[in-house]
Amino acid sequence: MTPAPDRYSIALPAGWVRIAGRIAPEEATRRAVADALEAGAPEGDWTTEVGSLVQEALQADTFGVVLDSYMPAGGIPGTSISCSVVVAAVEVDSAPSDDLDELLLVRCTANRGQLLQIAGTPAVRWWVRGEPAADLSPPRVRHLGQRVALTRVPERSDLLLMLQLTVVTRAEAPNDDDDVAGEQLVVKALGILFDAMCASVQWRTNDGAHLVVEADGTMSG
Repeated sequence: MTPAPDRYSIALPAGWVRIAGRIAPEEATRRAVADALEAGAPEGDWTTEVGSLVQEALQADTFGVVLDSYMPAGGIPGTSISCSVVVAAVEVDSAPSDDLDELLLVRCTANRGQLLQIAGTPAVRWWVRGEPAADLSPPRVRHLGQRVALTRVPERSDLLLMLQLTVVTRAEAPNDDDDVAGEQLVVKALGILFDAMCASVQWRTNDGAHLVVEADGTMSG
């Protein structure tokens, strides 16, 4: 019998914290801050900032699809920029011709994205163009960029895994062209980091065993 993955794993950049989904935002915040402090992060105002970002991310997840969120403790050093990577399970009711590969191709074309593989499975990745809807953007936050990856889950025809990078700042919009260019350089660098995180995704069983997608599409442990 071909094994199916129970969960995913991902490599985190140094200084990032994981916030578990599908639990109360207050408990998720407490765990994230405690884990970061235990790992050696210094105490400071970043704990309040992480708490605020967690509250915004999880309270917006009204359908409970967010599996985990990841973010750097304290934002991006030397800037007012913060970012998060949200990983969510996306249930698929129907796809064109009942083919998830075709659904990914449609998303790629519609968003001028890039076809790739994540952990051996077909995927598509793109930069979101335009501003997010007003009711989806937290108050007092200026949106700088968003990058999305959508991948199939082995042995599942009803589920996709979505990874989404969101970059924001609480600073006023700069007037100087150099400052605008500086912000975009940070966004581009975070996009490269996000791509590296996507490349680190692995499929696993509940006991932690690594599952590999073979060339014929089957999985081996």
